[in-house]
Amino acid sequence: MSIIVIHPRTMEMVLYTKGADGAVFGRLRKAASKEEEDMRTVTLDHINSFAKKGLRTLAVAYKPVEQAEYNQFISKFREASTLLEGRAEAISRVCSSIEQGLILLGIVVWVLTGDKQETAVSIGYSSGVYSRDARLLNLRTGSLAETRDRLNQLLECSATVQVQNQALIINGSTIEFLLHDDLRLDFLTLCQTCQTVICCRVTPLQKSLIVSHIREELKVMTLAVGDGANDVGMLRQADIGIGIAG
Repeated sequence: MSIIVIHPRTMEMVLYTKGADGAVFGRLRKAASKEEEDMRTVTLDHINSFAKKGLRTLAVAYKPVEQAEYNQFISKFREASTLLEGRAEAISRVCSSIEQGLILLGIVVWVLTGDKQETAVSIGYSSGVYSRDARLLNLRTGSLAETRDRLNQLLECSATVQVQNQALIINGSTIEFLLHDDLRLDFLTLCQTCQTVICCRVTPLQKSLIVSHIREELKVMTLAVGDGANDVGMLRQADIGIGIAG
């Protein structure tokens, strides 16, 4: 199943596709980098792991659509839609033609909470955000210099020891240092090596700043979910903000 989304202001178009891994992976473009290839391998490992547990999985992919390609597609789609015979087959062929050269969507889960670290870590385990065998990287410092040294240590460690399943645990006071101009890019680089990032004891302002920096620096789409007034700033900074009431 696919949908083409058109931005209301920029008019940029993006096609999103979801489906079984066999169908989606067969429509992916040739990997443009080692990181993209690694993400596919990790995703397949996760899919196989979920399948062994009896869980149903879907893969999600996307691609930017140029105006000329869209015009050609919509013209053929309308033509196929008017056929009196073989309409369903014709529509399927037209849709399949544009669902090629896709880019696999990877998801990194961030937990931004005011809870204590022990509470946040426990919730992470119980909710399945990361597994019991995940490698936990703790980042808790008391100064800018100490944060820089610890961040460099974790970056070096992540570069030399390849671990597919690792989570980063940070407290609120350390976030203040990590968002400093000198450290922010290195911090986000470290986060990209993790499947989960948990930030504890963070303020509403820190929540919104984290989402803002992720969007601006990593150029990725963000979705934020919150259930309180202190989450409003975060929800407004995300591409998609979901507020839960009740």
